Amino acid sequence: MTLVTAEQVAERLQVSLPTIRRWTRAGVLPTVPLPGRVVRYDHAAIDEWVASRAVPAEPHRRAGKVRSLPTPTTRGRQAEDPVAAGPSTTRVLRAVSHQGGNP
Repeated sequence: MTLVTAEQVAERLQVSLPTIRRWTRAGVLPTVPLPGRVVRYDHAAIDEWVASRAVPAEPHRRAGKVRSLPTPTTRGRQAEDPVAAGPSTTRVLRAVSHQGGNP
């Protein structure tokens, strides 16, 4: 296990040191707590974290066609598109999200 500092993680991820500290406080980054409130980061765990957040590349275009990607599902059913569903569904989804519930 190779431990690195917040400064080294910031440099590796090409983000600011305050961003690394904010992500650490929020529990976004995997950390290794040491005595005396010292925090270090496992180099391999950071690499795995970055890999887990990778976004798939855009679909390739061939002969004017675009490959379709699978549509997202919610608990085994098609996820609703609030824009296509119309204003009543949008209002319901907005109200539920403001209450902190799941649609």
